Amino acid sequence: MEQNKLAIISSDGEIAKRGDRKDEKLPHAICLLEYIKEKYPNNETLKKLNFRHTPNIIGFFLTLYGNAILFNTTKHEEKYGKSLYLLMPATLTESHQRSLEELLESTPSYSLTIAYNMKVTNGVLDGQELSPVEKIPPIQVLEMYYKKVGIERKKGDVII
Repeated sequence: MEQNKLAIISSDGEIAKRGDRKDEKLPHAICLLEYIKEKYPNNETLKKLNFRHTPNIIGFFLTLYGNAILFNTTKHEEKYGKSLYLLMPATLTESHQRSLEELLESTPSYSLTIAYNMKVTNGVLDGQELSPVEKIPPIQVLEMYYKKVGIERKKGDVII
């Protein structure tokens, strides 16, 4: 994730990394729209999205098709540190979990916010967020999310 603007994790666990984080002229929205053109070329709903939509709106619609979206939101790293923002789909598969855990394990110095239970209310994207105040590794934030939404780890399951 260090070099990428975002990663899209499909329900089968496939990870598609997009965009050069250092390219300030390449918005997150364009990276998402390019992914949609490649993976969902015949989807009439997704084809209506364009560069005027925010990355969160585009990401929200991708979550409706079972994708988790991990944005690298790092800006002014020296001042604010490294940060990630994760949009969760309504259902998380075991493949999602494995891929997310793999990605987040490789980013221990980042902060992470997780957005979930998202819906559009009166034209506004709404949902819940999990964003710890204290600085903890992203993998621990994911564990907190699992507990909060009732995803039970089987005995012997280990987060990478």
